[in-house]
Amino acid sequence: MCFLLALYAFAVFGYVTSTLATFFVGRDAENSEAEMTGAKVITDLRTEIAALRAEIQVLIHQRQEEWALSYDNKRA
Repeated sequence: MCFLLALYAFAVFGYVTSTLATFFVGRDAENSEAEMTGAKVITDLRTEIAALRAEIQVLIHQRQEEWALSYDNKRA
């Protein structure tokens, strides 16, 4: 009898927990400022990554030019 009562208690606790979680997740999904990853957030991140890659390429190009000038000055 105790086993069945414990099993019932776990089932009720699981149901209540899942209901509360669904409520909070649903509420956050409706809020545009919530910290859920959506399509807009992913698009923004991809745009930022592309900008960072462009900046890195510029820095690499500048560094290569500096090395080339430094190498030419040492040879002269």
